[in-house]
Amino acid sequence: MKKTHQYPVRLIASTLLLWLLSCGIAFAAEPDLGKADALLKAGKAREGYNLLAPHEYEMAGNVDYDYLLGIAALDSGKPDKATLALERVLAANPDYVGARLDLARAYFALADYERAKTEFEAVQAQNPPPVAKNVIEQYLAAIDK
Repeated sequence: MKKTHQYPVRLIASTLLLWLLSCGIAFAAEPDLGKADALLKAGKAREGYNLLAPHEYEMAGNVDYDYLLGIAALDSGKPDKATLALERVLAANPDYVGARLDLARAYFALADYERAKTEFEAVQAQNPPPVAKNVIEQYLAAIDK
């Protein structure tokens, strides 16, 4: 009687099992966007950034993720990182006024006043709420000085 070789079958099964487990781990490792949002609202931008930043490679392009990452980066003193994330948001959704306002703030923090002014004026043209309008006017006044 001829002996069958179980090795290739076991190897394929083991490989498949490892692949399935790694997929499960990858899905489980996605950042909790709700938690990140709560951290930002609580004024814990650095913690929010630390939660989100390790996942940028996998999550970049997800508008919700990129927006939260941009805000967290900006509010934790990383305006260069913020511009990258917020520019991705606007590439996917050019009408996202909140992202445009925060991108303007990031440009301002980088002393890129020309681009900041352009973005602030673009938001201003959208007739934003009074609170946003006041913030924009303050930034534009600072740029003019």
